[in-house]
Amino acid sequence: MTNKEKARAYFSAVNRYDTMAIEAMVDENYIQHNPNVPTGRAAFLALIPKLQAHQTQIENIRILEDGDFVAMHHRWKNAWPLGGESLVAFHVIRFDSAGLIAEHWSAIDNPGSGNEVKALSYTKQHKILSEGNLVLMISEGEQDEKPAAIYDLLCFQGGRVVEHSNITQLIPQTRTINNNTMFGF
Repeated sequence: MTNKEKARAYFSAVNRYDTMAIEAMVDENYIQHNPNVPTGRAAFLALIPKLQAHQTQIENIRILEDGDFVAMHHRWKNAWPLGGESLVAFHVIRFDSAGLIAEHWSAIDNPGSGNEVKALSYTKQHKILSEGNLVLMISEGEQDEKPAAIYDLLCFQGGRVVEHSNITQLIPQTRTINNNTMFGF
């Protein structure tokens, strides 16, 4: 089974709220880089009943595999436990040598928020993942002079960019739930 197939099985298990399947796919010492979610497999498993109570579902838009990393572009429905009714997200997971999910990074946005970005600047490129005609760039920067994680997905065709998807998530400066950065690749 490829890492991409394992990732599909993983988000399918999340959609079924199947904690036993998720537990079998995720390393016990799972490192969470989302500042709003505790680190560790047990902490992630504790989130599943909350997702189930709201009937939260993942709809995959795109998925790419680059070595030990799989990047997914998702739409979340009934995503109140994550901050809104309908959210879009980029998720990156890293598989360890045993084939288990060892780390998770993400950027999540509410597409209906109507927030106008006045200024977006990039300060550091952290990771580039690619497969075929898809390239995901993960950067650190500022949105309206506030620290932000910036995920840009480019789709190429005939040597030109034909599609660009962007999610920018502000990096909380206080009250983070874990001590991991949103980067650390």
